[in-house]
Amino acid sequence: MLKINANKKVEGVDINAIAKQICLEQEQLCDKELNLVFISQKRMRELNLQFRGKNEPTDVLSFNLNEPEILGEVYICPAYLRAEGRHTVEEIVRMIVHGVLHLAGFDHKKKFNENDIIEEEIFVLQEKILDKIMASL
Repeated sequence: MLKINANKKVEGVDINAIAKQICLEQEQLCDKELNLVFISQKRMRELNLQFRGKNEPTDVLSFNLNEPEILGEVYICPAYLRAEGRHTVEEIVRMIVHGVLHLAGFDHKKKFNENDIIEEEIFVLQEKILDKIMASL
C-alpha cells in the first residue's frame, strides 16, 4: 500500500483510507512512499514563487523527488484553504488526491472550475477517488 508520511495530523483525515483508495485506482503507486507536508501561507508563497514564479500562496503543490521508492512530496496550505472558505476534511482530502495525481503524471490545462469535473481527466479521476474516500470515512 502507498505509505503516506505526514508532518501533522488533521482531525477527520484518515491517511490510511486515502492511501488504500489511491492504490485501488492507481496500482503503480502502491509500493511507493509519499511525504505529506502541511505548511503556512508564508512558506507556500515562497515555494510557489521559487518553483512556479507566482508570488502568492496556493492550496497545493507537488514535487517529484526522482527517487525510485518515493513518489514525491505534496505540500498543502490549510490557512489558504481556510481563507477561501474551503477548510473542510473533504477539501483537504481533495488536495491530497490532487497532489498525488500530479505526481502520478496527470496534469490540467487550466485552474479548476465546476465544469472541469466532467471535462479534464485529472479532475474526473480526483472526484471519483474523493467520493470513494469520503464514503469510507
